[in-house]
Amino acid sequence: MDHETSAVELHQAELRNTEKDASGAPLPAPVTEPVTERSPSFHDKISSDASLTPDGEEPTEEEKATLTHVGEALPASAWLVAVIEFCERFTYYGVSGIFQNYVQQPYDRSGGIPGALDMGHEAATGLTTFFQFWCYVTPIAGAIVADQYLGRYNTIVIFALVYIVGLLILFATALPNSIMNGAGAGGFITAIILIGIGTGGIKSNVAPLIADQYTRKKMAISTNKKGERVILSPTVT
Repeated sequence: MDHETSAVELHQAELRNTEKDASGAPLPAPVTEPVTERSPSFHDKISSDASLTPDGEEPTEEEKATLTHVGEALPASAWLVAVIEFCERFTYYGVSGIFQNYVQQPYDRSGGIPGALDMGHEAATGLTTFFQFWCYVTPIAGAIVADQYLGRYNTIVIFALVYIVGLLILFATALPNSIMNGAGAGGFITAIILIGIGTGGIKSNVAPLIADQYTRKKMAISTNKKGERVILSPTVT
């Protein structure tokens, strides 16, 4: 039985190998076309671009790990607040640098050094030290006023006006006629108290106000001028 089955299968295989077409020619063996990789089409590219996070949106975890993190430019308002702080610091160091000689030495320069109030070394050192101490204490009050009552911007404006009033008093009582009439010492003490108050309101609120001008809280995707996709990072800024 097995021999008969094998003979039948062998015969059928020979028939398949000797199949001919209508003209009697053997049929060609089937040709298998080679498989080639398909190049990305335009539609594939559109689909790939669509999967990217658009500009302004928060990046994915993969994009956070692969794209460059960069800072962005600060708004003009932040630089304006910084200029106010620069003016305050310039004024503070400009006037405080001469306080020691102004208070200690006489107006007629009999001691060989220019001065005005002739109050001696101890009084000059005490008043100068008090002024420095006062300017480092008042920012506590300035911060409380800003957070609880006026807000940072209004606090800076009002305390800056107080600062200017102190400077005007210092200028007016440092004139020769004022010193000759005995207004120098009182004017100086009043001026340093007002200047210290003004310093406290400005110094405690400038840095937070600059930070408030930058409103971005989360990372965002952006495309720079070179066409590169980057991440705008508040931390880097």
